[in-house]
Amino acid sequence: MFSPLRCFERARAERAERSSVLGLVRGWGEVALHGEEGFRAERAAVICLFTDWAWDAPVMPQPDRGASRLWWGLMAALRYVPRPVAADPWRKHALEDAAAHYGVPLVSLKDALQIGLLDELGADAGMRREAQAWVDQVGHGRMWGTD
Repeated sequence: MFSPLRCFERARAERAERSSVLGLVRGWGEVALHGEEGFRAERAAVICLFTDWAWDAPVMPQPDRGASRLWWGLMAALRYVPRPVAADPWRKHALEDAAAHYGVPLVSLKDALQIGLLDELGADAGMRREAQAWVDQVGHGRMWGTD
């Protein structure tokens, strides 16, 4: 399972990176899986982009499993909250341009869950649970959004 929370976690770790994007990519042909890190595919296509910024949630939700869960559990126990990083001011327009270029939907994870888009695009139950955990955490206070 590929993890939306792991993607946000990695984006938050790259403090100099201010233009990270979360999306769904479909790969086919000869495919090589690289553990939980991702995959390489002979052919691939962007199928959806999300508006969510890695710092929209004041605190990262804990993933269901793996080393990430241990790490974030420790950080939560220590009450560590990393200082947020602002998105590039042009991020919203760049996302709109990219979605138009690829001809794909540009939505928030909240909207994608509400309208069933994640189901339709093949996200498994674990991915949808993690997306919902993210949306729930963002709902506790959108402190550093791009709006």
